[in-house]
Amino acid sequence: MVLLSSTLRGRVLRFDTPALARNTLLVSGVVGEERLSHPYRFHLDLVSTRPDMDAAELMRAPARLAMKEGVDLVDRRRGIRTRVTHGTVASFEQRESAAGWVVYRATLVPRLWRLSLAVHSRIFVDKTIPEIVEEVLRENGLTEEDREFRLSGAYGKKEYVVQHRETDLAFVSRWLEHEGIFYFFRQEEERERVVFADSPEGYEGGEELPYRPMAGEEDWFRPGRVREIACRTSLLPREVVLREYNWRTPSAGLEVRETVSEEGAGTVYEYGEHYKDVEEGRRLARIRAEERRCRGRMFAGRSDAKGLRAGRVFRLTGHYRFDERYVVVEVRHDATQSLALGSPAAPVARYGNEFTAIPAEEAFRPERRTPWPKGETWNARIDAAGDGEYAELDGEGRYKVQLPLDASGRGGGTASRWVRKMEPYGGAGYGIHFPLHKGTEVVLTHVNGDVDRPVIAGAATNPETRSPVVDENQTQSVIRTAGRNEIRIEDVKGAEVIRVTAERDWELIVRNDAREQIANNRTVVVGKDEVALVRGYAHETVEGKRFVKVVGDLHETILGNGIREIKGTRSTRVAGSVVEEVAGSRSEQVKGPVYLKGAQVVIEAESGVTLKCGGHSVVIDAAGVTATGGTVTLDGKPTKIDKGPGSPAMAAKAVPLLEPDRPRRPGSAGGESAEDELPIKVEVVAVKFVSDHGLMKDRRGNFFNEGDPVPEPEWERGREMGRISHTKNRHLEIDATFQVDSGSLTGTLVGMGGAFVSFRKENVTLASGQAVRMTSEEPLPDKVQSVLLRIEWRLEGTAEGDVACGTSGPHRIYVTYGTPIDAQAEREDGITVKRMRHAVEWVASSGKKDPLEIVRWSLFERFPGYRLDFDMLSASDKRLLEDHPELRVALETNGFPRYTWKKSGAWRLAKSIKYGPDKKLKPLADFGAECQAMVHFTYGVLHQVGIPGADIQYVTADVRDGHDPSEPVIQDHGKTGPYGPKPKPYEYALVGRVMEEGDEYTFEEARTNSFEAYLRFTHEGKEHWFGGGLGSERGRSELLSTVFAGVVEYLPISGGIHVTDYWEI
Repeated sequence: MVLLSSTLRGRVLRFDTPALARNTLLVSGVVGEERLSHPYRFHLDLVSTRPDMDAAELMRAPARLAMKEGVDLVDRRRGIRTRVTHGTVASFEQRESAAGWVVYRATLVPRLWRLSLAVHSRIFVDKTIPEIVEEVLRENGLTEEDREFRLSGAYGKKEYVVQHRETDLAFVSRWLEHEGIFYFFRQEEERERVVFADSPEGYEGGEELPYRPMAGEEDWFRPGRVREIACRTSLLPREVVLREYNWRTPSAGLEVRETVSEEGAGTVYEYGEHYKDVEEGRRLARIRAEERRCRGRMFAGRSDAKGLRAGRVFRLTGHYRFDERYVVVEVRHDATQSLALGSPAAPVARYGNEFTAIPAEEAFRPERRTPWPKGETWNARIDAAGDGEYAELDGEGRYKVQLPLDASGRGGGTASRWVRKMEPYGGAGYGIHFPLHKGTEVVLTHVNGDVDRPVIAGAATNPETRSPVVDENQTQSVIRTAGRNEIRIEDVKGAEVIRVTAERDWELIVRNDAREQIANNRTVVVGKDEVALVRGYAHETVEGKRFVKVVGDLHETILGNGIREIKGTRSTRVAGSVVEEVAGSRSEQVKGPVYLKGAQVVIEAESGVTLKCGGHSVVIDAAGVTATGGTVTLDGKPTKIDKGPGSPAMAAKAVPLLEPDRPRRPGSAGGESAEDELPIKVEVVAVKFVSDHGLMKDRRGNFFNEGDPVPEPEWERGREMGRISHTKNRHLEIDATFQVDSGSLTGTLVGMGGAFVSFRKENVTLASGQAVRMTSEEPLPDKVQSVLLRIEWRLEGTAEGDVACGTSGPHRIYVTYGTPIDAQAEREDGITVKRMRHAVEWVASSGKKDPLEIVRWSLFERFPGYRLDFDMLSASDKRLLEDHPELRVALETNGFPRYTWKKSGAWRLAKSIKYGPDKKLKPLADFGAECQAMVHFTYGVLHQVGIPGADIQYVTADVRDGHDPSEPVIQDHGKTGPYGPKPKPYEYALVGRVMEEGDEYTFEEARTNSFEAYLRFTHEGKEHWFGGGLGSERGRSELLSTVFAGVVEYLPISGGIHVTDYWEI
């Protein structure tokens, strides 16, 4: 605010705090230091008549340092304005006393400095670095009004970030340095605001300073100038090389290069920057190169410009070589005022500063000076989400852990990311792993000493989890699982033994030969059944005796021939009966005598029985008994020969010995396992988005509202998908189609869309050509942005295990506030791909979420210049501009052509949108537009991103038409905005005269604005009015001179005339 001073006498430095009455502490001297990415420190020398200051109360209350400075008004009168520095008192000293005055010294710092007082150890999971910084600031009392993010880069989520025994300020600083994000402080009316930025577009606009090397008389209120400036150019490395290893892709080469200077020498090689892929590595390599490049040309100078602050831009003029725009990276202020205590004489004040700056087009990157915690060994406990004793593992065999040092209080599997476990042996498809249970104490170590890359080194014992080997069995080596399966090795001399215990089942699989050699006895005890299956031959040799005892029945089945050879005597003792059934013939040859003895011997044959000996035979058949040969003698008592029924035949039923073969998958060869079969192949072939707004037209050549509707929002392999728009914070709904090479598979269908969304549906049966309706598990981000998805699909838990199903994409989604609006009222209405892309990029680049903030700061405040067509000015106005060449430059080079009613309307403004070397959107910094073009363009952008419940109207009035400006558009609301009371929208000054009467500000006069365009933005029950610019009646040279000169000279906007206005109803 420019103030006209009724007097220039009085104190120029003032210290204020609510803890003390005004002027209790008077400032005699100030030494202040400011640097980008550092909290500032101002050391204040103070005096007071009070000897009883309460230092604790001072340090609890906010404080402010006010410094007056002079400005030259357009009517050659001298004005003043006050620059303030807000903060808090970090230290307060009470020193000597003399003549009734007590000397004090205070140090003023921003509230961000208080982060250096808090020391924490904790873990952040699945957050971006900006999100972590916001959380830490919020915990330390810095609200959204106290911070601002001007970030153009894309920052992915970090799985696991550790703050370990370090202050909150050191923790935040080292990560900001790592990511190339700098910060500075913007001093506002009520507070200081810390601003985080990552590109030159994030710098604060400044002022124009003349180069005046010759020192004149000391005059505090003289406008600032640069007294001395020197350029130091340093030789830089030629390139930066980063190399990293990612265990997820161990074969991938993760080396990236970035040129620092083509004329440089040498290579900067760094390993272990902790990036996942080449894309992230390139971003870090660019930041590392810019960290060195921005220090290649540095300018050191001295000035008396009180507005030089770290992070602000100024333009140097009048130098023989160095006239250009600079951003201040460091400045040291030195100010004194003689208080003339007890004297009526006016105080004498002096001010000077020393600064360091770089060219404003360079991206500043903070040096990585904050030390990182050392990756020591830490104790932790295995964590899990479930209530059982078993800990969950992921597909890589990793665990969640909970560290005692983590003060966040999280548990249940949410306190960390998945952590790998070191093993003594491992490889592709082989290794050792003993699963750890929930609550097991483990020791963590860290890859390359990086606290954010933990690895489980092993389990540690404690009284609750005792070692299986203690003093009582110290001669044993024991492997015992939680299920009581155990291998125990006893090493006592003379009693050595290895004991293997399976708590339930035992399975031994040998894929080739098995050999077992036992030097002494072997005992096998089977508590129940024993089944043996030998697919080839079975050979058994017993060199001694073999004893077989079967307590129950013995069943023996031989499917082929049976051969038994006994070289000695065979004895068979049967306590009961012997029953034999022979389906074919039976032959038995005995070379010695055959003795058959029994209580009764019965031989029965269906056709006949023949007894032979030598040439004699006895034949018993159906015809009778025939004896041939020599004499037949029957000797004995009377013999009765009778026909009898014979003895009934007995049959024994065979009992199968072997288990039946288990069923196999079709196609598997006999004797081979299912592991040898080829897996079923599944591939995603199409993805259709059914939750698309479905409003865009596919016209990419220009901004015209023409063309056909966007192609159906369906991705097919080999064909690019049509763009879609979708409401933010809503779930995506899709139809996914898959190709299955044979049959079908059933399992849980999972689609991973990176950091944005994922899909999951259980009990899905996939068959070729079948579409599956899926709803994303997470909603889209809660902000306007352009999202590019690639979805990795897999089917989990099938009979084949987890089956990869390919990747779909890319899928381009424009995330909006709501359904885009086509009011068909203005030429900017109409939803097209090109308009949507520019609107989303424009809004997203600001980092704002609130719709009103989007309109106010992301749209209107990004037009730094107002354009009046130079050719339309009168001859007198053109002559006037000859005396003000800076105005002519602003009109001719910083303006946008006159707004005309072509097909695309104000969408032509989007052609001037700037992009940085990283292809990120940059704010408009060097052109302007007419008021109606500004309003029409903003109107079009807001309709593309579709703010629900908002009423957006374009309104105009022209007092040159003779009508009352209060009638057609705006009544006399009497509201107060940034420029004071506004009785009518076109009868107030954007730059007016302001008198200083003590501490009260009043407006003295106003300038008339002939034509104006406004945006009326109604949201949540409030009307918000945004003025598009400043009009001027032709031929009014005095008005043109006064208003334009005032704007260019005093408003702190670089590169043009800033004239946007705002108030709300």
